[in-house]
Amino acid sequence: MKKRVLAALLCVTMTAAMLAGCGSGSSSEEETTQESTEETTEESTEDVEVEPVETRTVYVTPQWVNSALNGEQEGYEDILIAEVGYGDVADCVSYNEGHVPGAIYVDNCEVEDATGSEEGAYNLLAADEVVSNMLNHGITKDTKVVLYGADVSGTARQAFAYLWAGVEDVKIINGGIDAWTEAGYDTETDVNEG
Repeated sequence: MKKRVLAALLCVTMTAAMLAGCGSGSSSEEETTQESTEETTEESTEDVEVEPVETRTVYVTPQWVNSALNGEQEGYEDILIAEVGYGDVADCVSYNEGHVPGAIYVDNCEVEDATGSEEGAYNLLAADEVVSNMLNHGITKDTKVVLYGADVSGTARQAFAYLWAGVEDVKIINGGIDAWTEAGYDTETDVNEG
């Protein structure tokens, strides 16, 4: 029952976030946003007080992730960060151009049928297959997982699949790698095993 309520809550949250993100704005608003982002980028790497988040909070800021990586979030001293993509890591341009330091790469096809077949398009794989693929990355029900990816829909589906498979604490970086770099944080290009 708790999983169903959590899954429904996650779906509602993701739908609301997608609807909010799909709104259109005028080009003058975009220019103003770009100018203000450029002005604040230099300041954004300063130390800031970051509030802790609840276990069931899904979307987290880059600042929160950075503070967790620095061991400043109680209960999140050991997190697994993963960029979600499609296919082999060697073919993932976004991961290879630069990712959150320490982030591993996870393939969306490890949790769903993303081949586009009519019968199984984007349906979750069998539970034992999903769990096996998670375990290959060291992900268990107790792993604190933080995801992001170029395809926000794929990232949300990966988060849902992990929750469905029993992972108790899954988060998504709000704004993904763009928000991470806009906050002034470094990226790396090494392929991390996991």
